[in-house]
Amino acid sequence: KNVKKIVIGDAIGKDDIGIGAFCNSDIEEVDLSACDNLSLLYPYTFKSCLKLHTVTFPQDESFEKLIQSVFCNCPLLTEITLPNTLVSFEGDANGGDAKTFYNCGLIELILPDSVISSGRYMVDSCPNLKKVVFSPFYKSVGSGGMDRIINCSALEEVVLPIFSYTVTKYSVTNG
Repeated sequence: KNVKKIVIGDAIGKDDIGIGAFCNSDIEEVDLSACDNLSLLYPYTFKSCLKLHTVTFPQDESFEKLIQSVFCNCPLLTEITLPNTLVSFEGDANGGDAKTFYNCGLIELILPDSVISSGRYMVDSCPNLKKVVFSPFYKSVGSGGMDRIINCSALEEVVLPIFSYTVTKYSVTNG
């Protein structure tokens, strides 16, 4: 319970960090930068880590997915640099909501150029979030009425890709 920083080395496999691995812990900082083979984070990996403020991702060719509620209820997570190989934010295998950043303290979220898709409610109830920048290669913002950014009352700016295939009136909501 007194562990404040987690550093995970390169011996970790592509999907070795299991569902809810650090859920409800008191960790403040996570360094995954040496995880050359890590390709995804499973659901609830850092759920309710109320003191978590810093996450460092690997910037190699293998990291591709954040799956359902990875950073759910991390109110001190105000800034994050996502891996430049990240492709998607996904819901669970049953089509559940992504809710990757739910009730986080994020102020700005910039999606790397590699991100092309996300599940519903990628960003939900982040009261400090002012700006979201989608990747220029993002294919769909809210297709089928599926919200991507909801309940972010401080939101001032959303930068959308020029060639987004679909942008609907439900893509960004504050209610």
